Amino acid sequence: MSITITSTTTTLVLNDPQTTSIGIVKNMELINYTDGTNAERDRGKTGHSLTITGLEYNLATNNMEYLNSMMDNKDIITISGFQHLDLNTNYYIQDLNFKRQDGEPTNYYYTMVLERIRDE
Repeated sequence: MSITITSTTTTLVLNDPQTTSIGIVKNMELINYTDGTNAERDRGKTGHSLTITGLEYNLATNNMEYLNSMMDNKDIITISGFQHLDLNTNYYIQDLNFKRQDGEPTNYYYTMVLERIRDE
């Protein structure tokens, strides 16, 4: 499986992401009543992140530079290629870490944290 990342200026393909994980942050409110009881109220989602890790080996140096530039510019990116269709949507790159694979000058391990753009 590969995923395609598209911004207004660039389209690139990340080959074979190894792991993906979803994080959801909820805004909860604690209500204290005068009789000493309390209750929690769900105020909705405040964040929805997607973390992708993998080893990039095809045009890896260029791809890492493009991703880093997209993060720095706060570009809106569109992800496609996930089997779970709800993940194929728009994001910002919140964080990107990459490290060259030992003995392979053009291969990079990466971790990318994406923040889903909320549908208003």
